[in-house]
Amino acid sequence: MAFRIGDIVVDTRTGRIGQLMGREGPDIHQLRPVRGGIEWDCPRDAIRAAEPAELLARPAGPPAPRCAVCARIKEQRREAEAQGDIRRMRDAAERMGVHQRQAH
Repeated sequence: MAFRIGDIVVDTRTGRIGQLMGREGPDIHQLRPVRGGIEWDCPRDAIRAAEPAELLARPAGPPAPRCAVCARIKEQRREAEAQGDIRRMRDAAERMGVHQRQAH
């Protein structure tokens, strides 16, 4: 079966559920936990579609702890917005994007 980017699938080697994020060549798929996290590589033949019951049966897990870096960047953006400083607002948004990709 051909999967599309964004599909929710199961890594049959481990039972982990992930979202298909990309491909590395024809035989390796990149998966990411549905709630976010670090991507992992999975061979194409070790992926199957996730069943709706699997998604509902899985515990949601504990809420993510507050991130001090995210809070600091948000506060910097709020301050820049209050001062009408578009450049600092844009810089804060860029820093947040980089931080989210690297840390979460």
